[in-house]
Amino acid sequence: MIIRTDRPMIKQLIGKKNLVGAEIGVEYGYNAIGILTQLDIEKLYLIDPYWEFPRASGNGVRPTEEMQQIKSEALINLKKYEDKIEWVFDYSWNVADQIEDESLDFVYIDGDHRYEAVYKDIELYFSKVKIGGLIGGHDYIPREKGVIRAVNKFFPKINHKNWDWWTVKK
Repeated sequence: MIIRTDRPMIKQLIGKKNLVGAEIGVEYGYNAIGILTQLDIEKLYLIDPYWEFPRASGNGVRPTEEMQQIKSEALINLKKYEDKIEWVFDYSWNVADQIEDESLDFVYIDGDHRYEAVYKDIELYFSKVKIGGLIGGHDYIPREKGVIRAVNKFFPKINHKNWDWWTVKK
């Protein structure tokens, strides 16, 4: 099993206590495991519909059957953390109102990479992050034009390193 411990945004949170966060786009759960093993997590919302989904960079669609297999693997991969996680099996825009405003220390966005979806995730989840918390995500790279365009439209200035982007909510 792969455990993602190389995400620069997540490293910004090391040493902080009792964190409550959300990851949008969980897939196999490798990044979630990295979050759960590197950070002092009180609660982590894992938001992913695991339904038919556009592939990154517009390369077709992952069918629901494939996504259900990935979901099964994610549930196994994250079983030992079930006391710290809350699964939300739906699209992020359908469930944003279930999370209280300014209740999250961070949101990590790595779901649908199309411009409209990334912008909507940022727009809906920015209010969920506490002042001083982080909002960011993955795939801030040239081939993911939708991610870059949405992030740059919403935020005048961000931090980015490797494939991650993030900003502190002021």
